Amino acid sequence: MKNSSCGCVLAGRGRPAILFCLVLLFGLPVCAQKLEASKENLEAGKRVYLKRCALCHGLEGKGDGLAADYLNPRPRDFTKGTYKFRSTTSGELPTDDDLFRVVSQGVPGTAMPAWGEGVFTLSDGERRQVVHYIKTFSPDFQDPAFDPSKKVIQVGDPPRVNDEMIEEGRRIYQDEKLGGCVRCHGEHGRGNGREAGTHKDDSGYPILPADLTKGWRYRNGNSLQEIFRTFSTGLNGTPMPAFVDTLNEQDRWALAAYVHSLVRQENIGSDVIVKSGYVEEALPLDPEHALWQEAEPLDIALSGQIITPPRKLNHSVDLVTVRSLYNDKEVAFLLAWNDRFRNVAHDESQVPQALTLVENNTFPKETQELRKWNFRDAVALQFPVKLAEGPQKPYFFLGQSNKPVNLWYWKADLQEARGDKSVEEAMGTGYAKPLVVQPVESQQVLGKGTWKDGEWKLVLKRPLTTQDAKNDIQFAPGVLIPVAVQAWDGAGAEQGLQCSISSWYYVQLQKPIPWVAYLYGVVGIAAAAGAEWWIYRRVRRLPDPELREAGQET
Repeated sequence: MKNSSCGCVLAGRGRPAILFCLVLLFGLPVCAQKLEASKENLEAGKRVYLKRCALCHGLEGKGDGLAADYLNPRPRDFTKGTYKFRSTTSGELPTDDDLFRVVSQGVPGTAMPAWGEGVFTLSDGERRQVVHYIKTFSPDFQDPAFDPSKKVIQVGDPPRVNDEMIEEGRRIYQDEKLGGCVRCHGEHGRGNGREAGTHKDDSGYPILPADLTKGWRYRNGNSLQEIFRTFSTGLNGTPMPAFVDTLNEQDRWALAAYVHSLVRQENIGSDVIVKSGYVEEALPLDPEHALWQEAEPLDIALSGQIITPPRKLNHSVDLVTVRSLYNDKEVAFLLAWNDRFRNVAHDESQVPQALTLVENNTFPKETQELRKWNFRDAVALQFPVKLAEGPQKPYFFLGQSNKPVNLWYWKADLQEARGDKSVEEAMGTGYAKPLVVQPVESQQVLGKGTWKDGEWKLVLKRPLTTQDAKNDIQFAPGVLIPVAVQAWDGAGAEQGLQCSISSWYYVQLQKPIPWVAYLYGVVGIAAAAGAEWWIYRRVRRLPDPELREAGQET
């Protein structure tokens, strides 16, 4: 899962991200090899910078461009000479190749695009020119005493990884006197350690430990060698230290191997259908029930809601794994997603204040303190109320007036108060209109969520068909039913229209295999065995041994 190049950026005070995207569309690339910092190349780099970089990083490179206040993390302040992603020792400047790599590959999970690929590309020469210009913002680059080429940490070929090496890395990860990674990144690497939410960067802005299970969000690369490099260099300006002085090379490789083993295998885009398997048993409401292991998982990608204000540019939940089962009476869904903090309360009185801050773009540091907001964690499944013939579907974000959607809206605070009656069924007729909550007597979806070690698991269950066909989706085996997901992270101050959203996927109740199909297989095997036995008996009855031998060979 790669970061969007610019889709989540606002280009001005209260204006949508479209303006920023338009800025990036124009400009012809030029070809060049590795360039010297000549006057001509610096001037060319300045032109590239003003056209493509200044909107976020500012005209003077201070990280204070028009879009800066909307971004998390904020754009790099080049005047400080503090760079996270380097091949040099802790506290040192990056090399030209380090800067070129970041400009070319971008920074996943941020608004920094990959200028070396995709639609908004810069040529090799343009990227090297802008690197030279960026270096002019900090006088340290001109001081021979800070020459980064003399501070490079060499990363050789990794050793062969085996279970013993990974186990040693796990020991270092857990040992607070060695790696101590568990304090920040948590027991299973989901970024939910006991110190998560307490850190700030050198500029005083809150910063969260990385979720190590999400390889697509590794900002300094997620290969074994890149992880080893990060452990060796640290991330300047953040609480992430360098281990080059505390762990020897062998231990750093072991730690890198363990962290690399935590990265989940990406399954994005491999399928778009949640395959709901048929079972004869009662459907479990317990997310940890063993029966859920029989259900095939599908990863659904989510992005921030930037369609309409108040937008959510820096969304928290970017992946929800969905499973489904059904029986003769009911259908159930198991949803799982990573969430560092468990938020099970909601204070509606804080919503106007939060919306004002978003709309007016006034987010001082004191309002960005993590967990300051008292909002709930929540998730919703969305279905069309009616299945249209052909490919037509309602608008993927809350439907439209002539094509309403049926929402199963689970809220963590309601579960605290109501138990498994924690789901509100509602109808959406467009994002500009409020949801219409169904009457109590029409509410039939049950929900049970559990939070453990930085992960929510939630089961939603409902009868296949209901009496309220005017408002409810009706399920039947073999039918492709569109489904979308929306999620809210309370610690991220997400509420209302500020959420993560997915496009349409599908759910299909798989038709059970009839018993007669198994009978056909048994009959076929028996017939083949009988035919072979008959041939064998015929060969044995041949009178001439030579004929018998020939028949056996045949």
